[in-house]
Parts: sequence; C-alpha cells; structure tokens
Amino acid sequence: MRISAIVGFTPGNRALALVIGTAVQESVFEVGSTLLSRAKTYCPVDTGALRDSIDMTLSDDKRSAVIAPGVPYDAYVEFGTGIRGAASPGAGPFNYDANWPGMVAQPYMRPALDEVAGTATATFADNIRGVLR
Repeated sequence: MRISAIVGFTPGNRALALVIGTAVQESVFEVGSTLLSRAKTYCPVDTGALRDSIDMTLSDDKRSAVIAPGVPYDAYVEFGTGIRGAASPGAGPFNYDANWPGMVAQPYMRPALDEVAGTATATFADNIRGVLR
C-alpha cells in the first residue's frame, strides 16, 4: 500500500484550460510544495530515510502532482501495526494482526494533507483570479 496525495485540476472546457493553464500549473506546484514540506515536518525521524524519501512528482502537463514517500514501510509508520496500531488514534481501516504487539500509528501524510487542504482552494482561486483580471 502506498500513502500519497494527489493535487490537481482538470477543467472540462478547453478554452478555459488555455486561459488559466499557467495559473493552474503554478497552483499545483505551490500546493504540492507546501504539502511536501508539511509532510516532511510531521514525519517521525529515526534514520531520516522515510522523511528524505517523501517527494513530489509532477505530471507531464504539470496539472497534477503526487506527493508520496518512497520506502516500503511508509504505510506501517502512518497507520501503525499489530495490537498497538489498531488501538492508536491514527489507525487505518485495516485488519491488524492481533497476535503481534506492533507499533502505534505515527501519521505524517494525513496531518499534512488536512493542514494544506484548508488553504488549497484559496491558492487556486487567487492564482486563477490573477490571470482573469
């Protein structure tokens, strides 16, 4: 399982896409960069490998971005494992192994997304409004 966030915009009207295309691209990059930064800030650090693996990949048209960690244990940290994971506030909707003590969830992507979601719409609106003036 991968933990990732996708930031993007796909206008249905081609003419509208041409007019606001640059503003959308700037918004995707701005919101994506903020999300990347916040996820790295919230990420628990032992060796730093998980935090350092969190990266942003822009689509070819730069209208969407994926922000995701790149280590095989990213979801275990985010959602926890075993009995401790199931009992922790950050537990996910999974079947946890009740025969293994495991570790508590240490969410980092979800809190970052929650924080950035509150300002993402305003960022898009402000940037699009700027090119329509």
